[in-house]
Amino acid sequence: MCSRLRKEARTADSELKSAIAEARACLAAHHGKVEKASKGPWHEAKQEMNKLDNQIEVMEKKAVPVVEALEAGCETIASARYGQASAALRASLTAREGLTAEALFSELAGDGREQIEEAVFCSHLDKLDGLKFPAEQKQLVVQKVGGVGGLGRRSFSMLLERHLRCTKEIALTRAFDIAVSNAPIRKIEVGERVEVLEGPRSDDSNGISRVSIRALVDGVNGWVTVKGNRDTTYFVECPKPCYCIAEEVAMQDAFGTEASNIVRRLRVGEVVEVIEGPQQEILPNTMRMKCKAVSDEATGWMTSTTKQGTPCARKGQGTYTCRSNIALTDVANMKECKVLRKLNKGEVLQSLEGPIDDPVAGVSRIRAKAKKDDKEGWVTVRGNAGSIILEETGCTWVITAKSSLQAEFRTDTGPEVRTLEPDELVEVLDGPKEEKSEPLMRLRCRAVADGKVGWITLKNSTATPWSPVYNCLEETALSEKLDAEAGAQVRNLEPGETIELLDGPREDPTTGTLRLKGRAATDKAIGWATISTKDGSQLLECVMPESN
Repeated sequence: MCSRLRKEARTADSELKSAIAEARACLAAHHGKVEKASKGPWHEAKQEMNKLDNQIEVMEKKAVPVVEALEAGCETIASARYGQASAALRASLTAREGLTAEALFSELAGDGREQIEEAVFCSHLDKLDGLKFPAEQKQLVVQKVGGVGGLGRRSFSMLLERHLRCTKEIALTRAFDIAVSNAPIRKIEVGERVEVLEGPRSDDSNGISRVSIRALVDGVNGWVTVKGNRDTTYFVECPKPCYCIAEEVAMQDAFGTEASNIVRRLRVGEVVEVIEGPQQEILPNTMRMKCKAVSDEATGWMTSTTKQGTPCARKGQGTYTCRSNIALTDVANMKECKVLRKLNKGEVLQSLEGPIDDPVAGVSRIRAKAKKDDKEGWVTVRGNAGSIILEETGCTWVITAKSSLQAEFRTDTGPEVRTLEPDELVEVLDGPKEEKSEPLMRLRCRAVADGKVGWITLKNSTATPWSPVYNCLEETALSEKLDAEAGAQVRNLEPGETIELLDGPREDPTTGTLRLKGRAATDKAIGWATISTKDGSQLLECVMPESN
C-alpha cells in the first residue's frame, strides 16, 4: 500500500504543479491589461486575479507538507526494511559457503542479464529466514536503491554489500571470541576500508560489538571490534569505493604487470568497483649504459638488461688506446712476425682475439683492428718488464634486440636519438648501471559495465575517486531505455542539474556511447542519459566524492 500511495502522491503532486504553472501563466498573460486599472470592470478583474493568485499560493503551501510527510513516512519504512533485507541477504550468502555476491546476482538475473527482475527479487526475499513483510514494502526496498522495475549490479551490490572505514587502529583476529583468538593477523590502520561479511554480533562478556570483515587493501579476512565497551567507535559506515576511469587503461588478469594478459581496455568514463588494493608492486631494476654507435657515432643511453632480466646487448671486444708507439705485426709469434705498420701513440684499436701470453718473449699480445684504417694484426699489450703499452679504454657491445638509444639516462625521460638494430656494435662510455624502478600502485577491480574483473595500474591520470552524483554540463535527453534511439524521451536535463546514478555506466548498443541510468535531483525523474558524445564532448561530469 505504501508504494502505491507514494506513486499516486507523486502523480498527483506532478499534476498539481503542472496545473499551478498553467494557472500562473494564464494570470501573467493578462496582468498587463489590469495592472494600471483603478476602477471599473478592469479594476474588478484585477481584484479577482489577485484572489486567484492568493488561492494558488495557499493550495501550493498546503500540498508541499502533505507530499513531504508521505515521502518521509515511506522513507522511514523503506530504511527499516532495507536494513532487514540487507542483513538477511548477507546471512544467506554466508550460509551458502563459497557463493559470492557476483555469483548470486548472476543466479537471480539469469541468462547473462544485467538486471534482476523485481518479481524475482521479491520472491527471493520471501525464501529468506525471518524476512516476511508485505509486497508493497519490498517494492519500497527496491525503490530505495533505485531499482525501478528491477535491480542492476550496482543496486544489488548496494543492498548486499556493506563497507566500513577505520577511524581508530584495531587488531584483526581470526576468531570472533577474543579470549580464544590467536595473535592478531595484523592491525587495521586508520583510513582503511573493509567489507562486512558477517555481523555485527555482540560479545556480551566483554561488552563489545564485532564483525567479520575482508580488508580491501590485501583481501585478508578476520574479525574486528566495531564498538568498544566504553562506546569507543572504531569504524564508520562508508560507500563502496569506486573509481572513474580518466584515461584509457588496460585491465589485466594478474597482479604483476609484466606477466599479465589483457582482459580488455577500460574506456574514459567507465566506473570500476574496488575488490582489492591498492597494493604496491615493486618492480626489478633496469640496467642502463651510455654508449656510442660504432657506425655513425650516435651517442645516448640504452637498456642493456630489461626488468625481466632479458639482455638487449652482449659484451663484445675491448677497445684499446696506444700509450706509446708500437708495431702492428702479421702473426702472434714475436720471432716469426713481420711488421705491417707502426701504430702511433693515441691510436685506437678494437680487440679481435686475446690477450694471449708469449712465454718465450714474456709479453701479452692481442689481435686487433686499427680504427684509423681497419688494418688488422697482432700487437703487444704488456711488455716483458711489465710496462703497459696498450690501455683498455672501453668495450664494444653487440646489440642483440632492437633497442631505443635515448638522450637521457632514465627510460621515461628525454627524446630518442635513434633505434639500435640487432648485430650493431656500440662502444660503452658509462655503465652498465641500475635504473631504479618506481613502484606501481595496482588495483583489483570490477568493471560496472560488464562485470569483468582484473588489475589496473592506479595513477592520478588513470582514475579518480568516484561518486554516484553527476553534474549536467550541456543539455541532454533523459530517455526511457539504454538504447537512446529505442526509448521515449522522459525530458531534457538542463546544464547545472545533478543526477544520481542508479545503474551503469553502460554502453549504448546502437551508438557505442557510455550512458547511465539516473534520478534527477530536481523532480526525481528517472531515465538514461549520455555521459559523453562520440566525439568526446562531455555532457555529464562525475562529482568528486567528499573525503570520508
